[in-house]
Amino acid sequence: MPNDRSRKPSTRLGVEVLEDRTVPTTFGANRGLSLAVGDVIPGGTAYEYVTGSGPGRQGLVQVFDANGNLKQQFVPFPGHTGGVNVAVGEVTGNATSRVELLNPGGATYAANGLTTLKTYFPHGFSVGQTVRINIPGAAGAFYNGDFTITKVNSTTSFEYFNFIRPAMAPATAAGGTASVYQKDIIVSTGTGSTGRVAVYEYIGNQLRLKSTFAPFGPNYKGGIQITTGDVTGDFHKEIIVGRQTGGSNVKVYGVVPGTGGSGYVALRAFLAFAPAYTGGVTLAATNIDATTNDPLGGDPYDYNYAEIVVGRAQGAPQLAIFDAQQAPVFARARYFAFNQNIRNGINVAAGDTDGIRGGDIYVSLKNSTNVTVISGQTGVPVGSFSVPYAATYGRNLDIAINDLGDRPGPDGNDFGSYASLVSDLFVVASDGPFTQVPIIFRGRFSSPAGLNGSRSAP
Repeated sequence: MPNDRSRKPSTRLGVEVLEDRTVPTTFGANRGLSLAVGDVIPGGTAYEYVTGSGPGRQGLVQVFDANGNLKQQFVPFPGHTGGVNVAVGEVTGNATSRVELLNPGGATYAANGLTTLKTYFPHGFSVGQTVRINIPGAAGAFYNGDFTITKVNSTTSFEYFNFIRPAMAPATAAGGTASVYQKDIIVSTGTGSTGRVAVYEYIGNQLRLKSTFAPFGPNYKGGIQITTGDVTGDFHKEIIVGRQTGGSNVKVYGVVPGTGGSGYVALRAFLAFAPAYTGGVTLAATNIDATTNDPLGGDPYDYNYAEIVVGRAQGAPQLAIFDAQQAPVFARARYFAFNQNIRNGINVAAGDTDGIRGGDIYVSLKNSTNVTVISGQTGVPVGSFSVPYAATYGRNLDIAINDLGDRPGPDGNDFGSYASLVSDLFVVASDGPFTQVPIIFRGRFSSPAGLNGSRSAP
């Protein structure tokens, strides 16, 4: 397939994956939850848990650190009691996954020393903004910290910004790379009121509402499923929304350039299943391709973007995987995750939990605690497991894979070789009246989460 968005591979310095392996304490909720996991708070733990409350109360979003400590809570849609769904991802354009260190290497920078970085694409940085950056240091060391921008100078092709930072080890070399990984919080309404999406961003330690929009119009009240993924291949994650009930409509929203996350526009729209299907969808996104970019080897195709994984929320346990990098969107695969005669519907999550290129797809069968793991590249199940909830619990699971970001890898490709990335699978109950403690299935190299025996029990 031709691709006019191809990106030239470049030599990239590796980035250390920091992960807090502590088993978190209770979330303090005795009702079902929606769950997302990623680094959303500057200066916090390696990742945070973001939870959305289930129906039956005013919708509440809570943010916990990796140890289970409550850091923030807020009501995104006052008066709405139909539950809220949550996702994380860098969608505002206010952070970047590729910046270039311009200062000469070899010198030790003093505390509050001034350093200049250059981004590869304009990202709307502003003076006074705090961003989290990993800077490559001497002898393979890395400095991870929060930095305050002091000056911004944008051009048509690049954006320069100065930042103040604490003392750090000598930088590796001029032209090395650093990375910003902080994620935004995306929240959507469940059923019962106009379907809305809200985008929040931490600036310093202050949570700010950036944007709200109604992707299916003011009259749709069926609830909105959400996820994020870089499905267009532009280095930024888009917001992917789907109808929770009333059809299989899916849309992709991207930030309006120059708005800093205050405006979003629909980039793609499609039906995931036949028009007669009205049961709603569940969503995930991951890059399923095991092939690396090799334009010099004669393959012009750009594999470095995520596909959209759509599951039927009701009825037969069918999955569909869509390529939305260019319009029109097309289906790459369709298959059943469980026996097609089972009519429970499914929930989905996707990501790399085994350190091998090509994301893994996790499918939980509703009204059960069963999870199937499928190779995104081949569509072949590689195993299954049951989540060890109490025997009396037979309802729905909400599953999430922590968002580690699009980090560079040793093969020099934009999304890396994935040889240094392993994510974990997190599970909570999406309904049920008991105190929530997330169950964590650890990913291991060459062995997907849930299939390798590594689990953090409550």
